[in-house]
Amino acid sequence: MQRLTDAADPDLGARFAGVRPAWEAIQFTGYGEAVRLLASEVYGMEDWSAAALHRAEEKLRQWQQPGGRYQLLRQVGKLDHVQVDDFCWPCLPDPSGPDFFLYDLSWASFGNGQIDAEGLCRETGGTVSSLSSLRQGMEQLFAKYAPCAVAVKAQHAYNRTLCWQERGDDEAENALQVVLAHKELMHIAYPYSDELVALTKHYRNVWADLCWAWSIAPYTAADFVRRFLHAAPASKLFAFGGDTRWPTSSVAYALQARRWFHYALQGEVGDGLLLERQAMDLATRLMRLNQEECFDLKGTRAAIGAARA
Repeated sequence: MQRLTDAADPDLGARFAGVRPAWEAIQFTGYGEAVRLLASEVYGMEDWSAAALHRAEEKLRQWQQPGGRYQLLRQVGKLDHVQVDDFCWPCLPDPSGPDFFLYDLSWASFGNGQIDAEGLCRETGGTVSSLSSLRQGMEQLFAKYAPCAVAVKAQHAYNRTLCWQERGDDEAENALQVVLAHKELMHIAYPYSDELVALTKHYRNVWADLCWAWSIAPYTAADFVRRFLHAAPASKLFAFGGDTRWPTSSVAYALQARRWFHYALQGEVGDGLLLERQAMDLATRLMRLNQEECFDLKGTRAAIGAARA
């Protein structure tokens, strides 16, 4: 692995040779399928020879020119837009594609109880010394960046329980002072997808997101779509998200999602549970309309346009 990722070594064939046995063992898994799609559809690779790897490297250099990222995602990946989480508060219009590259307002640190008092001071000009000043600073962040943000993201489930409960100001104040004194699930909830269907069905503020699911376990994701459609409102499911920092991988994940989503809906039509037109309407809803409604894309893009002006 160390040699594979050593960009200073020009021998791509030898670099890949060290992991070839592992690749041959996992190439038909969900992750392996995404890599195969990336190789064939983005880089035009027919095999994994050294010559093919070098041709792919040349193609990558073409994508790495100005405008290449947008062209790759919009034209090759056929994505309407991307939602970028860069773990910071500013959500300013992106000049490389203001209507395409949309940004999340990161709330990860607040969700994890990590208070960047100095950073908040730089953004708002206020000092965090009490619960009221913290609340004021958070409100100012929203006023400053929320209009151009497509969503607020607080991925705290990686670090703490999802069990929320109301707390009084006294409790919150005590917790804040400890922090200031420096004292020490998305992805269809796999493998607990039945529980996610139940949550989505019964709580109006819960949506299910198939982000990354098509690569984690594509057959399971396709089965989840079919079970979801017969249990919960179709307006509560998002069909795709790439969850990657690499534009090329986003394209591969999009291709993979379309392949397995088609398989799921084709199964519904083949079993006589949906008409073909109903399946096509559902595809439009789950791939685009639900997201447009939930994230208010029209309003976000209008605010970005106003900010640019």
